[in-house]
Amino acid sequence: MLKTRLSSLLGIDTPIVMAPIGQTAEATLATAVCNAGGLGMLTARAAFPDDLRLQIQRIRAATKHPFGVGFISHLLGPRSKHFDVALEERVPVINLSFGDPSPWIPMVRSSGALVICQVQSFELAQRAVNAGADIVCVQGNEAGGHTGRENLIPFLVQVLNAFPHVPVMASGGISCGRSLAAVLAAGADGAMVGTAFLAATEAVNVKTATRDAVLASNGRDTVFSRATDLVIDHGMKRQGWPTGVAVRHRPNEITDAWSGREHELAALPEILLAYYQRMSASDPAVAMLLYGQGAGTIHRVKSAKEIVEDMVSAARAQLRRFGEN
Repeated sequence: MLKTRLSSLLGIDTPIVMAPIGQTAEATLATAVCNAGGLGMLTARAAFPDDLRLQIQRIRAATKHPFGVGFISHLLGPRSKHFDVALEERVPVINLSFGDPSPWIPMVRSSGALVICQVQSFELAQRAVNAGADIVCVQGNEAGGHTGRENLIPFLVQVLNAFPHVPVMASGGISCGRSLAAVLAAGADGAMVGTAFLAATEAVNVKTATRDAVLASNGRDTVFSRATDLVIDHGMKRQGWPTGVAVRHRPNEITDAWSGREHELAALPEILLAYYQRMSASDPAVAMLLYGQGAGTIHRVKSAKEIVEDMVSAARAQLRRFGEN
């Protein structure tokens, strides 16, 4: 066990929270993380509200530990029925990422759930605290998938200094005990972990190509770009991500051609559509394999229990060097 202010608040054994990473964050993996002593999370990106309800009920049937559901704040308008399901089911923890969380926090608090706000800028951290977030999760640019431009440690320290009364988690590049120890030593109360769980045996929805890429990664083989996002947003006719947010993933043909030139690509609808059609046809040359810079420490598939226990054990060993824990 590794107890912090975060683990005590959430009622978990270790200060590790599973990131609600796309379709990977479903009941099998979330339950395994809960049973390993962390906080498992579901994503709210289920096709229908009743699918999310079923996932919540599956977790409840498989574990007595607390769990959470993650939402993307700026997309909550069209997905409000999913949000309603989470509140109706009395989910213990709700995670809000990206966008302004202020309109949603009071509703979550009134349901009795704890609110985690994952933030990509100091302004969002301030809004989350002002609106009553229970926990702030500082996300660094090292994270896989959608993230902001701030590097983790300077951003984390800034938020820790500004809001000492609020439990703060770190996210981005934390995939082993050394990195967990680093953020705990800086003053964080815990970590949100995503990429490490892509190599969990219970991650039943992870594509083979993504898992293979994570295991083969040296941690330096990702790109941070809006290019592939522009293609998807155009093809799905959906709103783009908030200013300053882009996506970290393995390079593909789109990023090779358009990284640094995203403003040009945005003005070329025919090219965007052609790329989208290839993505829809599962062309591997334009696939978006999402993982973070922490992948360089992941070398084999493990159970969620092994991942959590190995991270905690190694973090404790590092912190003992300085008389901590």
